Amino acid sequence: MKKLTDPNEKIELTNLLAVFRLEMKKLREQLNKKGYVCRYCGKQAPKPHGGKCPYSPHPNKCHEFIKA
Repeated sequence: MKKLTDPNEKIELTNLLAVFRLEMKKLREQLNKKGYVCRYCGKQAPKPHGGKCPYSPHPNKCHEFIKA
């Protein structure tokens, strides 16, 4: 790897890395949003828990999430 001596090159590289990290964070959030899906109503959630599901056959009417 070549050594960066020009300060402008260092700044550009740092800016590119910052933009890359932000894009990766956005992509991770998008993946997490669709991590689980309720098998009865299709609600998507990042974690496998939730509230009341109007289509659930269970007595407590809760969502039943499966990994998407």
